[in-house]
Amino acid sequence: MANNILPARVGEVLRPFLLYKKEGVKFSTSVATVIVERIFDMLSLILFTVVVIALLPHPSATNHNPSVQVSPHEVNTVKESIIPSLKKWTEVFAVIGVLTTASLFLVIIRPDFFRKILLKLCSFLPHKFKDKTMEFYESFVYGLRILENKVQTLWILALSFLIWIIAGAEIYLLGFSFHIHLPFVGACLIAVCLALAIALPQAPGYIGVFHIAILKSLDIFGIQATAAQSYAIILWAISVLPSIVLGFLFLWREGIAFREVVRLEEEIAEGKLEELEGITKETLH
Repeated sequence: MANNILPARVGEVLRPFLLYKKEGVKFSTSVATVIVERIFDMLSLILFTVVVIALLPHPSATNHNPSVQVSPHEVNTVKESIIPSLKKWTEVFAVIGVLTTASLFLVIIRPDFFRKILLKLCSFLPHKFKDKTMEFYESFVYGLRILENKVQTLWILALSFLIWIIAGAEIYLLGFSFHIHLPFVGACLIAVCLALAIALPQAPGYIGVFHIAILKSLDIFGIQATAAQSYAIILWAISVLPSIVLGFLFLWREGIAFREVVRLEEEIAEGKLEELEGITKETLH
């Protein structure tokens, strides 16, 4: 909800703040769990991207196959200039996924080794910031211990992968309302492009970036601009508005005033975060 109505993905910081306030969880530990979750999201997205790109039809296979239709009177073909290059990116994403996974397991296996390296890198920092950095590292390593449970790790990755499939299904099914008949793998490609586009901090509700990502992704399949624009607006509405409504309901249920969320966003924008600094100080004692 916070990411949809406030800028700079404030929701990523809001969740640790709420966990501290409601459950008494250390702020640094909560932030570490968010980062670990994002790592799982990234790994599942990389795996999903590799599978989607590998399954995309090559242009030569679709030149004589009118299986992807924009309307009953128009045949949509995959653009030759895009699909081959996307397939080449499969290797890049695969390498990134392998290196990231290997790095995480190395941190789990040799935490002391990386702790010493981090201490050397932080040697020039003031004592206060060095302590905070090392505390965060310990919380991060603690969060990574979930990887020691292979069954649980595979289960989390499987659920994350399922979430991306559901995102592709949403895009695929909505297309029928606009007479946009994409292959399911094409809808999944749009989900990948959208996820990459909105990953960085940006405007509230991903306004603009969300729509451009959808338009550019649909252009890969030759979808007409008029239909694509309407499709992007409706997809944005059904993706963003329900989470905003549910977010306000849960804030009300938890007894948290929205002004607290706004104040947190203002502190982040001003680079102050006095309250969060206080939380961090408490964890040092």
